[in-house]
Amino acid sequence: RAAIECIVSFDRRSNLTEIRVPTLVLAGGEDTNASPAMMRKMASKIKNSHYECLHGLGHLANLEDPKKFNVVLEKFIENYPTTKF
Repeated sequence: RAAIECIVSFDRRSNLTEIRVPTLVLAGGEDTNASPAMMRKMASKIKNSHYECLHGLGHLANLEDPKKFNVVLEKFIENYPTTKF
């Protein structure tokens, strides 16, 4: 019960502007839990973020189409081969 309560009440949106590393924000085009619009808005708050929408996929895009998911992830990683923190 406590875990469910934590999941629905956890909110760290105000901390998004504090993220200082390159960040990939992925949305599933059919995701009803974390909608593409919400994920795009989240990405807009994170400096050096890249937003990508995986059309036709839902909340578990990495399980629904691992190949499509991995292509986007690998492309992002290739653009940031060395990152200084």
